[in-house]
Amino acid sequence: MTELTPDLPCYVITVGTRGWMVWDRQSKAPVKFLGSPAIGLTEERAREIREELLAGT
Repeated sequence: MTELTPDLPCYVITVGTRGWMVWDRQSKAPVKFLGSPAIGLTEERAREIREELLAGT
């Protein structure tokens, strides 16, 4: 298993073809947030979800 360097965040936001998403670098997939993939979001909502996830770690 590849370890992430401490200075890289686990969750990042990125823009896709259908809007913004929150990406999990560890699982190499979109984040599941409240049971659904965090894709097709506004930039603001993607940032909010990322902040909630980071606050919980």
